[in-house]
Amino acid sequence: RRGLRTAYTRLNGGSIGGHLYGHGLYFTTSSCKANQYSGMETVDSASKSHKTGHILICRVVLGRPKLLETTNADATDPPDGYHSTYVNSTTKHNIGTHAYQLHDEYIVFNDIECYPEFHMEVECDWH
Repeated sequence: RRGLRTAYTRLNGGSIGGHLYGHGLYFTTSSCKANQYSGMETVDSASKSHKTGHILICRVVLGRPKLLETTNADATDPPDGYHSTYVNSTTKHNIGTHAYQLHDEYIVFNDIECYPEFHMEVECDWH
C-alpha cells in the first residue's frame, strides 16, 4: 500500500534480518537469489508436496551505484558521492562455504528509489 520501507530494516538497531551490506532495501536480477527471500512455505496435499512464495518485481533507480568490496552491515546510507551500492562475484563476505558473493545484489537506502510494480506468487515442486 505504501511501497517498500527502509525503516523496517532499521528496527531494533537493525538486528532483524542480518543484513550483510547495510540497512537498505535489497534487489537482484537473479531469480534464484530472489527465491531465497521469497518466504517459501511447504504446502502438503494428497497429490504432491510443493513450496510457494512471493516475489516482487520492482523498478529501482540506482543513480550512481558503488561496488562494495566486502560486507558493511552497519551502513544506513550509501557512501558520499553515490546513490546506492551493489555487490557481485568480486565482493568478499566469508559466509558459509563461499568466500565471495554468488549473485548480484543492489541496495538502495531511500524509499523513493524503488517502486513495486508486479507481485508474483511462485511455486516450486521439489520432486
